[in-house]
Amino acid sequence: MEETERAVVCLYSQEVSADVRAQAQQFCAAIQEGSSAVRDACELLLFTQVEEVKFWSLQCLQEVLLHRHAAVPPEDLVSLQGFLLNWIVHHSNGQPAFILNKVAQLFALLMRHEYPESWQDPVLSLLGSLNAGLHVVDMFLRVMSALDSEVIQQEFHRGPADLAVANRVKDALREQCIAQVAAAWLQVLSLYHESQPALTRHCLATLAKYVHWIDIGLVVNEGFYQAFFVLLGLEQYREEVLLCLTEIAQKKMDPGPKLQILVNVLKNGVQLSDLFEQEQRRQLQGGDGGLARLSLYVTALCNELLNCA
Repeated sequence: MEETERAVVCLYSQEVSADVRAQAQQFCAAIQEGSSAVRDACELLLFTQVEEVKFWSLQCLQEVLLHRHAAVPPEDLVSLQGFLLNWIVHHSNGQPAFILNKVAQLFALLMRHEYPESWQDPVLSLLGSLNAGLHVVDMFLRVMSALDSEVIQQEFHRGPADLAVANRVKDALREQCIAQVAAAWLQVLSLYHESQPALTRHCLATLAKYVHWIDIGLVVNEGFYQAFFVLLGLEQYREEVLLCLTEIAQKKMDPGPKLQILVNVLKNGVQLSDLFEQEQRRQLQGGDGGLARLSLYVTALCNELLNCA
């Protein structure tokens, strides 16, 4: 592993000659294209303390999954499943954001190929590890966000095959664990909004991405009503809460149930006129974005109420 680490360091170094860098590129390409690429990259990720080498290891795994997944031995893919879960629980704490995001992206890519047929419970396994610490909660949110970006979002569907993958993953999540995921989101909002503002905002932003396709009852209920409107009263969370409420208002559903949901949201919420006054004062004091987000929410709410009438 030391030789591989040195070669990767040479790729990023500005102090080596062109010949040395070319040799390092050839050495690293041979590892990436080899039959044991998954095992070698995982071993290197655990071995090294150099952030650039960690990132290269994750990129190697990503390239294998994107372009050579069918050629990877099944036992290596199974090992990778366990490796990623173990790394999240035991090695993610204190890692820089760009490493965490790359691991989350890799987790989502592996789910794209393997879930649920060959990887039956990746999200359930993450949920079961949340009590290991805030670092796992953080990675859970990063994984769910990456899953949306890499698999679910419509803009990433380049053809029928991509759409089929997204539907397969969504159907499996609906059947297996999306209710537990929503419950975990609510727990994060309830437990950490006072002590972990960045984590809370990330949770709200991730939740908003899922509203359009999950069962609306999972996020429109007494528990979420209470959480949303507690957080709506706090300036630091207002934009993210309004994003969630806008997604709820715009969710496609039958007019009757939708009208009832919109009315309940208005009944359970703070006065919109009060929010406008607060955001206008905030804007005058140099605040950003909140008034625009509030205006988008009110516009969406009015449009949907008219459509339901």
